Amino acid sequence: SKSMDERMYITSDISIAAFLLTKGHGISNVTKDQKGQYFFEFPENEEIKKDALLFLNSECAKYDSNIRLLRSLLKDS
Repeated sequence: SKSMDERMYITSDISIAAFLLTKGHGISNVTKDQKGQYFFEFPENEEIKKDALLFLNSECAKYDSNIRLLRSLLKDS
């Protein structure tokens, strides 16, 4: 079981979660709130914060936002 002092990095963004997995971070839990939103939990450390920021400035983030754009264009057509 998790000790209470173990800090978690939590995100509801599946793209960030996928990027963190790709960078070698282990996911420890997935939870869902009452509204049905999912949250991905990773053990927190300095590296994971850096990698999450790295994602936001990466080609991956641009790719992801373009996928979302294209999906919305398909829905509207």
